Amino acid sequence: RFPSPPGHEGEHLDAFLDLLSSDGVDVFLVMLPDFYGTFLSHLSEDRYEEEWRRIAQKHDSVQLVNFNDPARFDLKNHLLFKDGGYGRISSHLNSQGALILTRQLAEILNDR
Repeated sequence: RFPSPPGHEGEHLDAFLDLLSSDGVDVFLVMLPDFYGTFLSHLSEDRYEEEWRRIAQKHDSVQLVNFNDPARFDLKNHLLFKDGGYGRISSHLNSQGALILTRQLAEILNDR
């Protein structure tokens, strides 16, 4: 279950993003990939992404980049992850997975 959006923490995040926007700073909110079994175990993943997208859309200079998407990152490739699986609430990239993600993120930043 995805918890309610944060109260005071969310207000502080919004204020911080407002400040960065007013200074012309581009911000990328990055959702990291989960191994496919872990991804499928998150029943509220869509709601979680919606909340981050809502936060990003309130600020002109904020962009959400979701790597926890099978169309964007190879979530089924167990060789890219240290752990994770069905019923597990988290997973972590190994060094090879982190390198691939870093390269993809660098391409996004270069295109900006």
